[in-house]
Amino acid sequence: MDTATHSQTIVALPLHEHLARWTATWWDEAAAQPTWGRAYTPAEQRACEEQLEHLLRATAAELQRAPRDEAERRAARARLMAAAAPLAGALLGVEAHTLDALAATGLADAAAEFVREARRFDPALTAEDIYQASRNVWTMNAMQLVLGRPVRLTPAILAYSLLYPYTDNYLDDPAITAAEKAAFGERFGRRLAGEALQPRGAIEALIDSLVAMIEGQFPRAAHPEVYAALLAIHRAQAESVALLGRGQVDVLALTFAKGGASVVADGYLVAGTLTTAQVDFLYGYGALTQLIDDLEDVEQDRRAGLATVFSSLAGRAPLDGVTTRTLYLAAQMLRCMAAASAKSAAPLCDLMQRAIGPTLAATAGRARRLHSPSFRRALEAHAPCRCAFMEKVQRRLQGARWLEALLDLA
Repeated sequence: MDTATHSQTIVALPLHEHLARWTATWWDEAAAQPTWGRAYTPAEQRACEEQLEHLLRATAAELQRAPRDEAERRAARARLMAAAAPLAGALLGVEAHTLDALAATGLADAAAEFVREARRFDPALTAEDIYQASRNVWTMNAMQLVLGRPVRLTPAILAYSLLYPYTDNYLDDPAITAAEKAAFGERFGRRLAGEALQPRGAIEALIDSLVAMIEGQFPRAAHPEVYAALLAIHRAQAESVALLGRGQVDVLALTFAKGGASVVADGYLVAGTLTTAQVDFLYGYGALTQLIDDLEDVEQDRRAGLATVFSSLAGRAPLDGVTTRTLYLAAQMLRCMAAASAKSAAPLCDLMQRAIGPTLAATAGRARRLHSPSFRRALEAHAPCRCAFMEKVQRRLQGARWLEALLDLA
């Protein structure tokens, strides 16, 4: 029996204003022209590939060592970071002092602590679950730098990052009926809104304890915007289910709303409160990362019948236009990031400025067959490694063995 003892008044966040702003940016006239970053010569690409091969060999060697204690794991992480430094220089032209400054922030230690705490919270979590959650931890740790906070694993970061493996796995389970999933989503929203519900089953009990962790760090009365942000991403994710249908939906708006709300929630769970400029940057960053994810998954989404900005066009027209607009959106987001960031985040901003273009070129390169021949050539020239080479690397890294072994270094 549910025991709803109270509900909270949730303030409204004006995220629709940021949606309109970033949608207008997407449709800027200037967005129709490619804004490529650095181009790579064949010799530079070969050098990048050699450095990546070196890092893969170094990683394989570390995985065979099987560290016995925290001191050995910390030493292994340090050796891997040292092996990655030449690759960062070859790929992005990042100087050693920038990498040293980033290493000194504690990003690697915070990520390793998350793996340990996630396993302690629920030993049944799989390597894939922890990796999925870790991606959000990395984003939130980066947001700590951007917002001028010390980099560390907080209860809110741990809890928020673990919420969505549980909810996603539940909603993806084909054995659970649509009605059960709808009821689960409705109850999850009520819990986020502050109702005290008697959990139904083990999953709801875990989710309840994670929300309680957030409440422990951010009391609802003092931080209403935190919970408004959590409800905003919950609504955006529920609405994105419409992408599976075949009716008329605004795919771009749903994409931006889901990605934007997610990273805005990251920001509130890092800082508790945000300025308008910070929310705008975070919304744009979230929209961009959602676009990159959708570009990476375009073939899979097309087969599944999932409508995204990219899969909706794939096979019917070249993806040149939407990829070009994504590049433009990235450039505008970086400007907002520079304006909203703390001075201490300068090394991270420098890395992001250098990395976004090559990352997008490499991601689009994996879907190069869905672009025009001339655009493929441009992708190849602006990707730090040849597209065919990266496909081979991706095949080598597939499977849980590498993932589980890497997590053992945490």
